[in-house]
Amino acid sequence: MLKKYCKYLRYLLPYYFQKRFEINSLIPGTLSKKTQKNLSIEDEVTFGGNVLLFSTANITIGCNTMIAYGVVIHTSTHDYNCHPMWTKHIMRPVKIGKYVWIGTGAIILPGVIIKDHAVIAAGSVVNANVPEGAIVAGNPARIVKYRDPSIYKNKLPIIENRSEAEIINDTYLSNNCKLR
Repeated sequence: MLKKYCKYLRYLLPYYFQKRFEINSLIPGTLSKKTQKNLSIEDEVTFGGNVLLFSTANITIGCNTMIAYGVVIHTSTHDYNCHPMWTKHIMRPVKIGKYVWIGTGAIILPGVIIKDHAVIAAGSVVNANVPEGAIVAGNPARIVKYRDPSIYKNKLPIIENRSEAEIINDTYLSNNCKLR
């Protein structure tokens, strides 16, 4: 029985997402909830593609932030203490600072503030505020370490064109995963 429904679900999901979201022509590689008026994006922000900005509340993104492929930034939730849960819809803004790097597949939940120069590891689920220069990873995201402030506090080099950035072709990692 379930197989029968899954067959039809494959055809219905694209229709569902097409009605609920639209491709944001102003921000290549993103889908936006149809309330783009809640988006505030500064200069030189890059999107890696397939990024979902669910902006029922404000989403603010600082300059020179990099958002990788498959990131979800969500501003809406429900109160699980209510029955049914959809009777209380909670909307919280998300603020992302300047020079932040958000890795592939990360999820930023409602109400989160990510301060300048932070790094969000791939696949992390961020449900709390991230301090300046912190590197966070995991589900839920935890601070792994901090970036050296001398790296980002100094005067930044001016790169007129991102194609001028240094490209490093490296080899495989030499370390193995750690045992628990």
